[in-house]
Formats: sequence, structure tokens, C-alpha cells
Amino acid sequence: MNDGKIGAFDTFDNLMAHNEEFRTMMATVDVDQQDSAAAKEVDDSADVAAEKPAEDSEDSLMQEEERASENVGLKVYYRYFKASGSVLVLPLIFLFLIVAQGPHIVTNLWLTWWTSDKLGFPTGKYIGIYVALGVTQALTLFLFSVALSTERRRAKGSFIKQCSGFFVRPCRFMTLPRWDA
Repeated sequence: MNDGKIGAFDTFDNLMAHNEEFRTMMATVDVDQQDSAAAKEVDDSADVAAEKPAEDSEDSLMQEEERASENVGLKVYYRYFKASGSVLVLPLIFLFLIVAQGPHIVTNLWLTWWTSDKLGFPTGKYIGIYVALGVTQALTLFLFSVALSTERRRAKGSFIKQCSGFFVRPCRFMTLPRWDA
């Protein structure tokens, strides 16, 4: 390509042998690929260096940020579920999840039995049971959603109560006295 127009059209070997512009372009691409491989190696070594705190220099405006690289401990999850009212909330949510999956599994089985006419019921009975399973599935998923959202709301409320003094302090600091009162 030369100014948006095709400058040469041939096989790769012929272009490399007879076209100087193509050779120059390919040499540039090769250098770019080598530079990107070198940059990747530098990025990998930077990840290792990022785990260590960066030394502050006097004349730099930006400094490397420390970041945590480990998982959240079980103690944090324990305190979160305890803040929602009880530690037993977690098993209750898992129970609702299992109960919600039950009708889904039975619905798939029911469709298999219906298509193979394994039980020999009339079509109306198959449809009625299928509808009942669908309603049961919707209700159990609704109960699961209510339990999960209630747990999150309670945990959030507990968190806000614990941090209320922290959130209010900056506002009180910035409140100016009223001179017209």
C-alpha cells in the first residue's frame, strides 16, 4: 500500500526479493514484534515488582500503588454473614438455592417422561403437571431471591450503622456557621 493504493501485488517471496519498500516494511514489523515481546517480558517483571512497595522519590509526582494480591480471608465472609443477622443465613440461602434447583431438575425429567410417554398419562395431565412444576420453580426462585436480597439489605444496614460516625465527620467538618441566624 502506498497512499491508500496498492503499490505491489505478488507472492511474499517475490516481494521480499524484488521490492525494497516491502522489505523495509517487513523489517519494521519484525522489529515491532520483537519490541512487543520485550515489552511483555518487562510487564511480567513489573508485576513481580508491583508486589513490593515502590520507593518514594523526591522529584516524582506519581508513585506506584500497593495492591493486595491474596484472596479474601474466611473471617471477612464470616463477619459479613454475621452482620446480616446470623451466621445461619448462609446455610439458609444455600438451602433455598438447592430447593429452587429441585423443580428445575424435575421439570427436565418430566419433559423426558412426557416425550417418551413413559407414564402413559393423557396429554392434559402431562401439561397440568408441567405447569405446576413451572409455577413451583418460579416460586422457589422468588424465595431464593427474597432471602438473598434480605440478607444483603441487613448486612448493608449493619455496615452503615458501624460506619455512620465515619461518614458524618467530613460533613460536620465542612459545615460553616450561619452568620444570619
